[in-house]
Amino acid sequence: MKLIQNKFIQNKLVQGTFLLTIAGFITRIIGFIYRIFLSDVLGAKLLGVYQLVFPVYGLCFTIYAAGIQTAISQLIASSVDRPDCKRKRDLSILKCGMAASVTLALLLTVILYRYAGPVSRFLLLEPACAPYIKIMCILFLPCGITSCINGYFYGKNDAKVPAMTQIIEQLARVTSVVVLCLLLSASSEAGCRLAVLGLVIGESCSCLYNCFRLWGDIHPKQPSFTQGGCPSPNNANAKLFRTLLFLAFTLTITKLILSTLHSAESVFIPAALKDFGCTEQEALSIYGVLSGIAMPFILFPSTVTNSFAVMLLPAIAHAEAKKEKTPFKNM
Repeated sequence: MKLIQNKFIQNKLVQGTFLLTIAGFITRIIGFIYRIFLSDVLGAKLLGVYQLVFPVYGLCFTIYAAGIQTAISQLIASSVDRPDCKRKRDLSILKCGMAASVTLALLLTVILYRYAGPVSRFLLLEPACAPYIKIMCILFLPCGITSCINGYFYGKNDAKVPAMTQIIEQLARVTSVVVLCLLLSASSEAGCRLAVLGLVIGESCSCLYNCFRLWGDIHPKQPSFTQGGCPSPNNANAKLFRTLLFLAFTLTITKLILSTLHSAESVFIPAALKDFGCTEQEALSIYGVLSGIAMPFILFPSTVTNSFAVMLLPAIAHAEAKKEKTPFKNM
């Protein structure tokens, strides 16, 4: 019985789920306290305007990162080549995924910055969101890089780096906003701009951490010589790129449908409140309290299931590649 318990505890799937769950709990607790601080600084109306930026962020993240991250983790987990060939293949997968993610992120940054006004008026139904969208779109590039590197480590069943990334991003965001608001005595619209800027600062810090950990993971482990038998780089990279794009496209379409429905729900809540008699300020205030404080508290337990879901896909891909019947075996 003790042997079975030890094997279960030492299993990378269990360890990864535990680490991500702990990181999720920490970030959600910090985020909950942070939103209380924001509600005091911004007020309920501007908190609602701030929360309206996230549907746009969610849609864009789905396009440039969500599907690509999952595709990277699945392809890396399914690679069971010789160690030297696997290392080359893993890095090729990461490079292909990062190239696609960075390209999409830059394209969306330019488009969203240029058309922030129309997006705010016609999609979010709130013109006041335009300046905050222009600030928010700057984080797409570092966020895309971070997501690709997280996918690389998920594929290797190493959840320590993604877990630390979550904590660093949240701490950097909260600390920067709190310090800047207190130093500048910012409130109202100035505080809202700083809150959105905090998103950029947090993602930039987590991106730097991820790049540092990626460099530390691949640089010392480069072999001094290459054994024969690995596929030629050009052919392998072209095939990997096609496979990754197909897989990422399929995953992105599915995630995009769900993200679109969630974003539409978020946008229509303030509009529906206005139609039923609330003023613009009351509608945004209610939405700000609901989405910024109530819903994160209600969804707090989902941290466990989300963590397990993230770790389960690469575990199944690895088990399938090795013709195993259970993802818990030899992990």
